[in-house]
Amino acid sequence: IMETLLKYHGEEFLKDDAFANGVMSSLIMRDDITPDDSVLAAYRQHRPAASDARVAELWERLVRAPGERALTEIYPALKQHRKIEEVFRYQDLAALAGKLQRA
Repeated sequence: IMETLLKYHGEEFLKDDAFANGVMSSLIMRDDITPDDSVLAAYRQHRPAASDARVAELWERLVRAPGERALTEIYPALKQHRKIEEVFRYQDLAALAGKLQRA
């Protein structure tokens, strides 16, 4: 589903960070609610077929890279500071995590 969405609308999603932010927030919540879930692990490992290079590039920029940053950097900071609810507000999550870590 996500690959098809990127195929037809991915260029639009590159215009700002709203889509990637939504991916990040969704993955953070999924990991918090169902830690160590095999479905999330499989999603993180997924790579689009190499036959569609543009979709693969969009996946990297809009899904994989932001998702990994969310789960390895941002989520731990939000969890440590008990601020998971912040994912429900559209904001720069990386900046928030940095601010929390410096506090």
